[in-house]
Amino acid sequence: MLTQSRNHDIHISYRDIDTLNNYINEQGKILPRRISNIKIKQQKKITKNIKRARILAMMPFIYK
Repeated sequence: MLTQSRNHDIHISYRDIDTLNNYINEQGKILPRRISNIKIKQQKKITKNIKRARILAMMPFIYK
């Protein structure tokens, strides 16, 4: 879930799989920042939460 606070910081949850799937391609790879068009701080948060969701078995590591 991408929610924005007053200081324009984006909160991303590892539980919101639908939102995180927007930043993964069909092979299961995390999209680079130049393709997803987001700031570096947001990209790091998204990457961290995707990896966290994968470890908790909420998302697959690879898509077949």
